[in-house]
Amino acid sequence: MNDQNDQRTSMRPRQRTTLVVLALALAVTAATLPVLSQSIDRNQNPNIANAGIAKTLPQEIGAGRGDVMTPDSSAFIIA
Repeated sequence: MNDQNDQRTSMRPRQRTTLVVLALALAVTAATLPVLSQSIDRNQNPNIANAGIAKTLPQEIGAGRGDVMTPDSSAFIIA
């Protein structure tokens, strides 16, 4: 009976160690994966592939939230 209790308690630290090692391996793997970023601005950084956003920053921002009476603002378009 004592042998069974000893085996159960001796497995717990081993399981904990295995879990920590697996979590660390997962964290290292996740840290090395490539990260996708947002599109580049073609006006500031033109490229041969012509990839990215074709608007300038003021064009991207637009009229902002505005209000119901401000043309081309988000509130005006939704209303």
